[in-house]
Amino acid sequence: MVSDFEAIVGFSHFLGIGPIRFSQLITKFKSANKAYKAPYKELNQILGNAITNKFIGFRNEFNIKEKIKEIENKNIKIITRFDKKFPKTLLEIPDPPICIYVKGKVDNYSFLENYIAVVGTRNPTAYGERATKEIVSQLVNSNFIVVSGMALGIDKIAHE
Repeated sequence: MVSDFEAIVGFSHFLGIGPIRFSQLITKFKSANKAYKAPYKELNQILGNAITNKFIGFRNEFNIKEKIKEIENKNIKIITRFDKKFPKTLLEIPDPPICIYVKGKVDNYSFLENYIAVVGTRNPTAYGERATKEIVSQLVNSNFIVVSGMALGIDKIAHE
């Protein structure tokens, strides 16, 4: 059995369910836990055959508890969109992220100023990698907070 928090982390790591589909699942199932463990037939109504099949395979293989431990061991906090620490401004957009990952002390972040979202391809070129490293390091040295969904590629490079 997974908790709502664990289910949210699971959804955030599955490529194929983003903020909009996640919202649809929560609306239908009333909780992340129920959505995460839903049977094929019910998931298929929202996700369609291809994504439902991929998701069921993913949830059978993905070790949520191990992933959470790995993230926490890196001093990264997971803040779900249902957490009171989640940035209010993100809740105002039509598709707020499922959760955000914060490195450092969560209480030190106001999320009201000096933050920048870094979004890019999952398969960057060498130039894209260099440019991201250079731009982001200058921003961080100027006290900007890097915000993204911690995806692969440019997002990951920005956080490194």
